[in-house]
Amino acid sequence: MNADNDSGSQTSDKKSHSTQAVVAVVVAVIAALATIVAAVITSSKDPAANTGSSTVASTQRTPSSPPPSPSPESVTITHPTPGQGVIGHKGVQLKGTAQNLDGKRLRIFDFADNHKYYLLTAESVPVTNDAWSFFDPQVGSSTPDDNGHAFTLVVTLTDPSCDGTLDTATPNAEGDIVFTALPTGCRELASVKIVKQS
Repeated sequence: MNADNDSGSQTSDKKSHSTQAVVAVVVAVIAALATIVAAVITSSKDPAANTGSSTVASTQRTPSSPPPSPSPESVTITHPTPGQGVIGHKGVQLKGTAQNLDGKRLRIFDFADNHKYYLLTAESVPVTNDAWSFFDPQVGSSTPDDNGHAFTLVVTLTDPSCDGTLDTATPNAEGDIVFTALPTGCRELASVKIVKQS
């Protein structure tokens, strides 16, 4: 009788251990599946994970942008206005702005319809608070011969080479310093065309 009870007890214990082992395996499988599902969900929400990029790649320093280049010279003529009529012997007042000249100077020419440049400024035009002005006392000739003719007032930026040429040029018989082209080192930055009325 005792032998039978022991035998039955051993069989029952074996079944119990088998059941516990199966339950443990099932729990382990479920836990593993839960971990995999969680990893998949996290991966789908993280764009970096989908592209295969790493935290190292995302923290790389972007190259710094190059330093800004200096602004170019800027010269404008605000007066007279294009096409404005002027009385030759009354002259004309020129006004404008100038920025970023970097030590260079302004000189003004009158480009006549004979295609020659007449130097109007014996010296450079002063620039104060980014503004300049110059009075030309005579537009065109003092005679009525060129009434109705157009004259283009040209503001140039000059370097030492240009200034040297202008300062040592010899006037013609009428006292004008005339060039068939702007001298080397004189660079046109602004111009306005006016018309001599009388």
